[in-house]
Amino acid sequence: YRSGEAWNETGFNNAEFDSLLESALSIVDTDKRREVMAKIEKIMQDEGVIIQPIWLGLNRHYKDGVVGAEMHPSYEIYPDQLGWKA
Repeated sequence: YRSGEAWNETGFNNAEFDSLLESALSIVDTDKRREVMAKIEKIMQDEGVIIQPIWLGLNRHYKDGVVGAEMHPSYEIYPDQLGWKA
């Protein structure tokens, strides 16, 4: 929903949202990013950009000793990056 982007089918335009989104994309620490994302989600809810009935819980299961099986942002699995811990 970033302003001016082709995939922003709603035409939503909010400078604070854009700034928070840019900030969230640069934060590596999950807990710190969660705080910024809460503000982003609140803007989306308050301004009626989306109807958000639930948040989907996502899980990734793998066996101990497997490396490269972390959750990817696009939920994709890259078999060429999977391996066993040495």
